[in-house]
Amino acid sequence: MVADNPQQQPTKKQPTTKKPTGKYVFEVDCKNNRTYLSPTFQEKWRSAFSLNKIGRGHNVGDIMANMRDIPGLRIEVDIRAATVKISDPLTTKQCEAIDKVRNNPNAGPMRTDGKTAPVETKEHDLSKDADTFKTFLIEVCESLEQEYFKLLSGGTRFLTREEIDLLPGLQLNDPHNSSALKPKYARDQQEWMEQLQAQNT
Repeated sequence: MVADNPQQQPTKKQPTTKKPTGKYVFEVDCKNNRTYLSPTFQEKWRSAFSLNKIGRGHNVGDIMANMRDIPGLRIEVDIRAATVKISDPLTTKQCEAIDKVRNNPNAGPMRTDGKTAPVETKEHDLSKDADTFKTFLIEVCESLEQEYFKLLSGGTRFLTREEIDLLPGLQLNDPHNSSALKPKYARDQQEWMEQLQAQNT
């Protein structure tokens, strides 16, 4: 019987941990026509709006029933560049068509005199702020789970929490609160709560 030669044994490949890249586009599409508030940026973003959601069981009137659905704002995320871009798919011409319907004197109780205009494009360059970028990516994950965002392009799925963990930075506990009384990072929140409870007992 010939003994096995350890030098001839196949070597097992170690799994690689490649940092994720890619570009993704989302639409803000909350339930019940609600506006979305981003906790990372403290900005309000228009959600997809449809009179059909309001009109269930209610008569919105023949004129208002002709108003087109309004798409939610678009969120473009570039993982490699660490940028976030918020833009409006509505054109000026489409806004004029919406106003023609909703400003009609015979539009009923939902008539308004307002003027619709595309939301100004806004960009966040977070290439030098890894903590805020990672915090927003986790926000995107949670918003997809809660069906506040809809993935439009970039693949069949967004990054998992495990893939986001491979990127630099740490999740902020409260991006817009720099108080020394609160922990800076989410990972320290539990320990901070336990210390606070211990002080009060």
